[in-house]
Amino acid sequence: QKMMMTDPCADFCSTYENTVETGDHLDAKKGPIWLLGECFELDKEGGKRKLKEVIYSKLWFTYRKNFRAIGGTDYTCDTGWGCTLRCGQMMLAQALTWRHLGRDWRREKDLSQNHVYNQLLGEFLDRPESLYSIQQIAQCGVDFSREIGEWFGPNNMCHVIRKLAEFDHWSSMAVYVAMDMTVVFSELKQFCRKKQPHGDRVPSPPAAAAAACVSDELTFRPLLLFIPLRPGQEKIREEYRDAVKACLTIRQSVGIIGGKPKHALWFFGFQGNRLLYLDPHTTQAAINPKKLSAIPDESYHCRAVNFLSISDLDPSISLVGQLIN
Repeated sequence: QKMMMTDPCADFCSTYENTVETGDHLDAKKGPIWLLGECFELDKEGGKRKLKEVIYSKLWFTYRKNFRAIGGTDYTCDTGWGCTLRCGQMMLAQALTWRHLGRDWRREKDLSQNHVYNQLLGEFLDRPESLYSIQQIAQCGVDFSREIGEWFGPNNMCHVIRKLAEFDHWSSMAVYVAMDMTVVFSELKQFCRKKQPHGDRVPSPPAAAAAACVSDELTFRPLLLFIPLRPGQEKIREEYRDAVKACLTIRQSVGIIGGKPKHALWFFGFQGNRLLYLDPHTTQAAINPKKLSAIPDESYHCRAVNFLSISDLDPSISLVGQLIN
């Protein structure tokens, strides 16, 4: 049900209660932890420290309040309906982090000189001029039969990201949604060699002006591949669970959007039969920095380690891989 009230956040400004463990209390006896193709042995020296560094370096997008209204509506908060949108932001941000900063990037203490990181984070700020903002995503969702303030499914989010990425000349990334759970490699190769479309509906950030000059040559673009799946009816069938976990051991994987009905989470690792995730169900104040060169980013990173049993995962999920030439 859509929220239409004077203060859309009045009844929802709270933190969702999760199964949370700190990095210091992770149980090495439960086995190694896999995070997007990287294995962490917790019983080895430095294993927990490295794991915490990696988790804290992920961009964490949550509900926000008091941002500029979306389009011509009164929505200045996405609490209660924007969880899939935020999970889509987290998954896309992971792909763009690898694209622009590399797999080994870790959050630095002083970010004032890291212009690439700030430009990347700036694309997700809750303001209409940011390409992957809540405003742009919600408005783009209208093209896919999702009204502003209406909950998205993982499939809706895949198509919105595909549409918005067409205007991201800085990243120049091909986004492909594999319908009917079918991937045709010949089509993918052709798709990745298409020239970047130069639409004008969504403006590119000023810092990306030089990168917007895309060559006329058919060069290979990095691919972000979405595969919407439903491996079961009410729960994921047991014979598919190992395959779901195996996807998170592949280095090209940027995670899974899933969770429970109308309760989306971003999964990016596992330990045994427990999936590790970041949870968007916390409402924070919108960040509106005066300078994009120094964005206060503490609220965009999370130290908590959240787990959900794979047997409790809803079968409507979106598996994703990023392949870079």
